[in-house]
Amino acid sequence: MGIRTALHSGTEIQALSAQRAAAKEWGRRVREDGLKAALEWRDGPFRDFRGAYGSAPKDRAVAGTDPQAD
Repeated sequence: MGIRTALHSGTEIQALSAQRAAAKEWGRRVREDGLKAALEWRDGPFRDFRGAYGSAPKDRAVAGTDPQAD
């Protein structure tokens, strides 16, 4: 796979992933709560990166797996 193929594939994957419910939830959280809070929300269940902080939610469902979030 060459660089052009990789760039083309990456662009398509990015466009498709932007349509997921989890992407909409992420965008909403960034707008309403700010980037730091959104990163804690995203990483909280995994307890790594910003999810390691005490303020990160540890008991929420992983993004995209909660049927009520759609």
